[in-house]
Amino acid sequence: WEGITNNQLFELFKIAHNAIRQDKPAAKISAPAYTFYDRAFLESFLDYAAANNLHLDGLAWHEFDLPDNPEAVVSHVDEMRRAINIRPELCNPTCPEIYINEHIGPEHHLIPGWSVGWLYYLEKANVDQALRACWDVKNKDFPFKEWSTCWNGFDGMLMEDNIMTQHIYWVYKAYADMTGKRLVAETSSKHTIALAGKNDATKELRILAGRYGYNKQASDVTIKIENYPYSNSKVNAQIERIPNNDNQPLVLAAPVTVTPQTLDVQNGAVTILIGDFQDGEVYNILIIPFI
Repeated sequence: WEGITNNQLFELFKIAHNAIRQDKPAAKISAPAYTFYDRAFLESFLDYAAANNLHLDGLAWHEFDLPDNPEAVVSHVDEMRRAINIRPELCNPTCPEIYINEHIGPEHHLIPGWSVGWLYYLEKANVDQALRACWDVKNKDFPFKEWSTCWNGFDGMLMEDNIMTQHIYWVYKAYADMTGKRLVAETSSKHTIALAGKNDATKELRILAGRYGYNKQASDVTIKIENYPYSNSKVNAQIERIPNNDNQPLVLAAPVTVTPQTLDVQNGAVTILIGDFQDGEVYNILIIPFI
């Protein structure tokens, strides 16, 4: 698209939008899927859409900062939601949703802790849809063999054979297993984060904790569950560790099982200590009543 103006791009969108609406009025249309976050460009696009009666189902862009910055997505989404709200023409009949077409850059896309960081801040931003980016990868043991996770390996969850599991497969499996009600999770350090949920039917709590962006420095981490929702005085913590793979395409057949912990519920709180939490690692924790 080099050599053309923004208005020419917007006009192209208008032509496509009107053709789609004429043929399939109920179709869902998202745009502009810009390759990075550019507030001025996106607001100009929204002005054009509002002025030309173009209805967007989704406002979309790729979330790529240099360097990677998962926490920035929160302010970006807030800015765009405000931009939509002050243009009421865009909200007839409904306001556009927010779609992050691609996120996580090539330097970190296979590292478990970074994936949890992106999940955490995408949830904080309350985006409506988010998609992982795909990249070319090479194994440091075979530097002349390069392949793309766009065509094989499901965006880095599997190896090139589409069968063997990589480290981040287990991150997303744990995330998918977090059914029930999402719990509020706050952090005292923006690069040490956790997602949490509870299932009242089974009286289970699940926590997915990760660290990223610490230049390979380890730290002890304390996870505190406040207002534990069940009546037990003790709980069992079943813990799995997903190691840091240094952004290399490596097989991980299963997470590493960590010695389980039996923990007291004191004044409605449960405290879990994880020593030597490595940069880029993830811990998947299942809290169940002690029997």
